Amino acid sequence: MPLVSGGLCAFWDQDPFFPRPDIPQHGFAGANTWVVGAVLDEFGDGMSHLNDDRVALNEQRVTAMLQAASDMQLAQLGDQLKVRIINFSGHKLPTGYPEGRRMWINVKYYNAGDNLIAERGAYSFATATLTSNDTKVYEMRLGMDGNVASQTSLPRGESFHLVLNNVVMKDNRIPPIGFANAAFDAVRAAPVGAAYADGQYWDDTQYNIPVGATKALVTLYYQTSSREYMEFLRDANVTPGNTEGQNAYNGWVARGMSAPLDMDLASIDLTIPRLGDTNHDGVVNIDDLVQVITHWGPCPPPSLCPGDVNGDGVIDINDLVMVVTHWG
Repeated sequence: MPLVSGGLCAFWDQDPFFPRPDIPQHGFAGANTWVVGAVLDEFGDGMSHLNDDRVALNEQRVTAMLQAASDMQLAQLGDQLKVRIINFSGHKLPTGYPEGRRMWINVKYYNAGDNLIAERGAYSFATATLTSNDTKVYEMRLGMDGNVASQTSLPRGESFHLVLNNVVMKDNRIPPIGFANAAFDAVRAAPVGAAYADGQYWDDTQYNIPVGATKALVTLYYQTSSREYMEFLRDANVTPGNTEGQNAYNGWVARGMSAPLDMDLASIDLTIPRLGDTNHDGVVNIDDLVQVITHWGPCPPPSLCPGDVNGDGVIDINDLVMVVTHWG
């Protein structure tokens, strides 16, 4: 709720009107990128009270909110690319109804001729298919334990059945500022399949830099509804004469299959990795030694620190040794 100039709601249209510069904005956009448009398609402007302009305005607000929710930092650590995602949203990132909602990191590597030579976290916009086995995907996945599965004759484990799910299978979403493990565990909101320290509201992922890469373009994507979830809604609706599952799927297709939105986008020039080369100028010398000495100690989170040669979050004797032993 950023502060904007305006009037308090009860006195907005009174005369005289005295605007204030510090009114919390009440435009709660949510993070749904396509459903408002699908509602207009399904019910028309008369029943939905929507039109193309209102849908476009909603999409602008959603985009602005999502792109303000996080920051991204990039650093080269030898032959590794370090990607840090920082959560400024005030809640887990991403948040909301978990089925289908996800964020992931896409990395594209280019050579000196500006040709794409490798990609991590590739997404096909034509088929709404994510290659997820080579990148970090932030999401919550639910499922059923053996007791529920036996009573429903459905498979145990991960599922999209909202009412039946009673187990968190995965929750590696980035915690908010003020995160404490004990507090989140007390309300059954602790991370699952991931570990975050108390006070941590960022996450790091490291990628191997391929031979010949001179630049990396990194994008943090967000998607409201995955293809797998929409296919589930379509196929699991087997009530005779009921087409709501198919209608939802058709609306998803018509509105671009929940095309991913870029929350953050950044690039970094890459150099031939040399151990101890903290400033990546191709030589290990006094400049690198100065970087280590002047930034000695823990890196102040969530910033990435110059001088942290091995990327362990602290500048210490190990980084100094790496500079000295690889001098020249």
